[in-house]
Amino acid sequence: TLSLSPTLAANALKVDQSTTITASSSPATGITQQTILYSVTSIVGGGSATVNSSMGQLTATGAGTITFTATALANTNYNQAVTSTQIVIGKRTPTLSLSVTTAMTVGLTQTAVTSTTANVSSGGVVSYSITGSGSATINPVNGLITALGFGTITLTSISAGDTNYNPAVTSALITISKGTPTLSLTSTSTNLAVNTSATATAISTLPGSATIADTGGVSYSILSTSGGASATINVGTGVIVAVNSGSVTIQALQASDTNYNAVSTTLVINIGVGVQSLSFSSV
Repeated sequence: TLSLSPTLAANALKVDQSTTITASSSPATGITQQTILYSVTSIVGGGSATVNSSMGQLTATGAGTITFTATALANTNYNQAVTSTQIVIGKRTPTLSLSVTTAMTVGLTQTAVTSTTANVSSGGVVSYSITGSGSATINPVNGLITALGFGTITLTSISAGDTNYNPAVTSALITISKGTPTLSLTSTSTNLAVNTSATATAISTLPGSATIADTGGVSYSILSTSGGASATINVGTGVIVAVNSGSVTIQALQASDTNYNAVSTTLVINIGVGVQSLSFSSV
């Protein structure tokens, strides 16, 4: 007769795991000289496994019920002996790993990638979500993250589970820092004569895929002069009045706000001599 050891409780063996079950014979195989072989069969709608036919090493490849059989082959002196047991293979919980950059700036994007230890099947559909004090959007299907506002977010990745694996979850903290807009500066004229004027205008462009408006105010100033030039500029409106000939460098400065850094840019205005008008009067 044959007996199997160890006896596995239901779900003790899980998908992707291995164990060795051996058969002992009475009388012992050292006396009977019989060869023992091992095999596995699946119940309809049940699990699956592979087995080393001579060693009894069992590797679970699918959740459900299988039949494990040991056979002592007949020889001259002993008949064939067979014993079997049903083994319930349980689902395994895979480990998820997130590949993601944990520091972003407002306006930038990145795509999160989730890897899983699920081997015999996918482990289920992966979906993504975001929570936290910062502002961002995420495509729940492909993991595309767009950083919109300063702060910290928690990115969560969940695999739904399937016939072989339980659902699994992992998360990562992402810090979103301020973005830097691009500031351009134009003027209704960059070539003035003394006592004439022009209006400078700064245009702020948000970085990358940013959508939250930059609330930082823009101010104008004379940054430097050369060639004896002088001019005045209205700090709020950007109106420039040429006073003395030469060239002046004007600056536009946009202040920082909650989501964006301060940024500045410059423009050179050339000032030529003014046109003097004369008139005659009779005495």
